[in-house]
Amino acid sequence: MNKVLKVSVLAALLFGTLVSAADDSKMSLISGKNKSVIFTIDTQYQETGIKMLTEDGALVFAEEVEGESVYSKRFNLKNLKKGNYLFVIENSLKEVVYNISVTENTAKIVEQKENVKPVFRKKNGVVYMNLLNLDRKDVKINVYDSNERLLFQEIIGNEIVVEKSFNFVNAFDDSYTVVIQDGDKTYYEVVVVE
Repeated sequence: MNKVLKVSVLAALLFGTLVSAADDSKMSLISGKNKSVIFTIDTQYQETGIKMLTEDGALVFAEEVEGESVYSKRFNLKNLKKGNYLFVIENSLKEVVYNISVTENTAKIVEQKENVKPVFRKKNGVVYMNLLNLDRKDVKINVYDSNERLLFQEIIGNEIVVEKSFNFVNAFDDSYTVVIQDGDKTYYEVVVVE
């Protein structure tokens, strides 16, 4: 019973931290008039990448935003061909993907998907990783050295909160890569030991 309570408290704490951190980067994308969309985000605390892609992945627009308190831009889509486009906003905590349908006269937001990324924290030679895994699917964790040799591997399944720490205190000077596979998403964190 204590373990269930402890896991529940940790999950609530992690979820609360992620939600409050996500609220720090308030964002909105709304359909405007005349085949346009208006995007607004508070980027005061973190670097944010903004991309617009065609359905087959061709880049239409890309911009990195950093240090502005509020970024706001109207995207005129009247010169785009009819079809579906992806508007992708990505920062260190999450990735939000909007599916936009462009017709002859309108640009409508059809769908929005949000993907929470793992959170990495480094302190005194130890790397701590937390991942909110609401679907409870298997999460595969690998650690490689600079020669791409596998040093560590673990699969964690059926956990809402995936937590792992990696101790690099006595590691050889090298560049290590922590790879987290969560379903079809893969995340990388590079750790340099000098």
